[in-house]
Amino acid sequence: MPEKKTILYVDKDYLNKRDPDDVDIRELHANVGYMTGCKLTKQLREIYEVTRAYDLGERVLNFMIARDKAGTHFDAMITHLPFDERQYGDYGQTTEVLTRLKKQFPKIPILGYSGIDLPVFNACFSELVNDFVPKTIEPDEDIRQIKERLAKLLNTP
Repeated sequence: MPEKKTILYVDKDYLNKRDPDDVDIRELHANVGYMTGCKLTKQLREIYEVTRAYDLGERVLNFMIARDKAGTHFDAMITHLPFDERQYGDYGQTTEVLTRLKKQFPKIPILGYSGIDLPVFNACFSELVNDFVPKTIEPDEDIRQIKERLAKLLNTP
């Protein structure tokens, strides 16, 4: 049986650095972003070896570099892109990290996922990711789209 492809899934930190065990279960279940990420991770792990990280930034880049130096690498990356620069971070910081990732790991395809407006995506991120899934109000459809596009990026069924 062939080895599973390895995926790095970088999601937004929907819990603001709190451990899920410290959050009331009702709050967790009401947090659509967090629950969608959990469901996506579970479904992806049926097909791929998935490592989950939070908040695309210097820490994620350093983690990938350390893994590469250790002789392991990711076959693809899924990352949340900030959809509101004022609330969720600086687009410039995200574009800088993505630029460095693409330079350091040019063969690793990156799939972006976000509720960002398409004109903003096109202006800021379209050259930095290989494909993009716009977030909708239907999490199951988003997950289906992510799985489908990831399979295309990796040339897997």
